[in-house]
Amino acid sequence: MNLMTLLLLLLMSPSLAAAPPHPLLDTLWEGASRQPLVQAHLQQRVLESRWILLGEVHGNPVHHARQLEVLQWLRASGQTPTVAFEIFDQTDQAAMTQFIETGSGDAAALGQQLDMEARGWPFASYQPLVQYALDEGLPILAVNLSRAQAQRVAREGPDGLESVPVRQLLQQHPLATEVQEALYAHIFAAHCEYLPKAHVPAVALAQQARDATIAWFLQQASSSGPVVLISGAGHVRKDYGVPFYLQALDPEHAPLSVGFIEIHSERSTLEAYLHGPEGAPYDVLWFSARTSPEDPCVAFREQLEQMRGE
Repeated sequence: MNLMTLLLLLLMSPSLAAAPPHPLLDTLWEGASRQPLVQAHLQQRVLESRWILLGEVHGNPVHHARQLEVLQWLRASGQTPTVAFEIFDQTDQAAMTQFIETGSGDAAALGQQLDMEARGWPFASYQPLVQYALDEGLPILAVNLSRAQAQRVAREGPDGLESVPVRQLLQQHPLATEVQEALYAHIFAAHCEYLPKAHVPAVALAQQARDATIAWFLQQASSSGPVVLISGAGHVRKDYGVPFYLQALDPEHAPLSVGFIEIHSERSTLEAYLHGPEGAPYDVLWFSARTSPEDPCVAFREQLEQMRGE
């Protein structure tokens, strides 16, 4: 066999053929009906919504680009949305407002002033969104519960919340038992099953306090126009996330929840995502390429083993 024949055989080998694209890549799906959705339909729903909740995988550039695209849809229609960020907590609002009033308009400078990277947020990923809001004169809202407040809630329960309205919201609208159990399961899985189960309820309560806080701020801001939430996908779940508390605050106006979902190489059907942690109830699922590890717990376990000298 000569060299040319060998090369041709190698090129024709099925094992070397390009893998077909993932069937869900860049597709949109209606969460309730599980039917495909065209982008024009989603755009129309965005323009008609009071609250647009855009749940990302933190740092995924495709997700952040799509969030920016949604803001641009609203601006092109003549609307002036308030942009609410999970990455900014209540303690940031005063400094952020003062920064904006100075007229600097530099998102990078704002991130440095608030020391975002040191606080664990990949601010470079969010910078284009913040810059767009600054350039367009859009109100920027800090909606998250501070870390100190969340820790206090985990220790003391709802009484640890400083905000009376948020405390009442949390206490007056408990989750159904099956939903509470789903939240506990999600918290346990998110900690790679290393979090002691006795601690799960406290961590879950802190998560609920964050979601109730975000919902309360979104509801307060909606009197001046639509509000867009930029947050992790877990916060925009309809069963126990921000939408649950928004509906409690305003039953007449349903928020639009969009979950940005990273595709998994071994999961090629919509049903495969509807039964895992990514398959949370969203109004719309929008699939994208994956930038995070398919199993983030692998690296976590390796770090633990190294620490133990195993």
